Amino acid sequence: MPKPNAIPENPSAPGSYYSMRTAIQKEMDTAKKAIQYQRALTYWKIGQHIQKHLLKYKDRAAYGQKVFSRLAHDSGIDERTLQQAVRFHTEFPIPNARSEFTWTHYRELLTLPDQKHRQRLVNKIKTKNLTTRELKQTIKSSKATPSEPVVLEFKRGTLYTYQLAAPACISAEQNFQTVDCGFGIWRQVPAPGLTNQEPGTIVKATKTPAGFELAPSTRTKDDLFNFRAVLDYVIDGDTVVLQVDAGFRTWCRQKLRLRGIDAPEMSTPQGEKSKTFLKETLTTAPSVRIKTYRKDKYARYLADIFIGPKNTFINQLLLDTGHAAPYLK
Repeated sequence: MPKPNAIPENPSAPGSYYSMRTAIQKEMDTAKKAIQYQRALTYWKIGQHIQKHLLKYKDRAAYGQKVFSRLAHDSGIDERTLQQAVRFHTEFPIPNARSEFTWTHYRELLTLPDQKHRQRLVNKIKTKNLTTRELKQTIKSSKATPSEPVVLEFKRGTLYTYQLAAPACISAEQNFQTVDCGFGIWRQVPAPGLTNQEPGTIVKATKTPAGFELAPSTRTKDDLFNFRAVLDYVIDGDTVVLQVDAGFRTWCRQKLRLRGIDAPEMSTPQGEKSKTFLKETLTTAPSVRIKTYRKDKYARYLADIFIGPKNTFINQLLLDTGHAAPYLK
C-alpha cells in the first residue's frame, strides 16, 4: 500500500482532519464495545436456553451430558463453551449491569469458584479498567496464594421441637393444640397443659402411653425444624431426596438443597464425583439428621445435613474435600 499523502494538521481548528479522525476512531471504539457486549449477552442467552431445558429434564440420568454433546455437534460451539454459558447465566443473573465486560472477561471470572473473590475482581475491572490480559494475570497471581477456608455457621436444633399454629382449615378443640411440623404439615396434638397459648409458642413433644402430648419448653426458634431422616436418593452433589420424620408417626418425602454450597454441574466429571461422594457418605451413615430453612427459588427447602454420633456436618465436609464450592448470592 503506497504511503498516504501528508495532510497539514491543526488539531485546534474546527473541522480539521485531526478532529474528524478522532471522531471516527471514537465511533469505531464504540462499535467494538457494542459488539463485545452483544457477544457476551448472546452467550448469556444461550446459557439461559440450555438451563431451562436441563431443568425440565433434570430427573433423567446423564441427560445433561448428552445434551451438551449433541448441541456442540449441531451448533458448532464446543462443549466447554456451552457449559461456561450455562454457568455465566447462573452466576451473573443480570448481565446488562456489567455491559462494560467482554465475553473473555466473563470466561476468566468463571474460573474462580470463590464468589467473593470473583466479586472483588469485578470491582477491580470497573475501577481500573483491566484488559482481559491484565485480568488473566491477576487471577493467575491470586491462585498462587491459597485463600482462607470457608466455614459455614449452623444451628443444629433439637428433635421434636415445634411451634403452635392456627391454620384456618383446623377448628380449635379443647385440650388440643395445632403444631407446625414443617413442610406444610399441621397436626392436632393433646396439650392439656397449654391452654390459651398463642400461635408461635415453642413447645416440645413427649411420648405418653396413649401416644404423644405437647409440653411447655424453654427451647427457642433455633431449635425448630430439626428432623431424623433416611436417604431416598441423591440427585447431585448438593441436592438429595430424603424420607423425613416430621414427628407424631408422620413421615414425608422431601427434595432438599444443601445450604451454603454449590456442587459442580452433573454434565462435568467433577459433578459426577461430587454426587458419588455424597451418595456413599449418606448411604454408609449410621444416622441422618437435618435442619431445614426457607425454600429456594425452585421451591426446595434448604437444609443442613448431619450424620453419625458426632453429627458430622455434611455441607462443610463437601466444602473441605473440594466436592463443592461456597454458594454466595
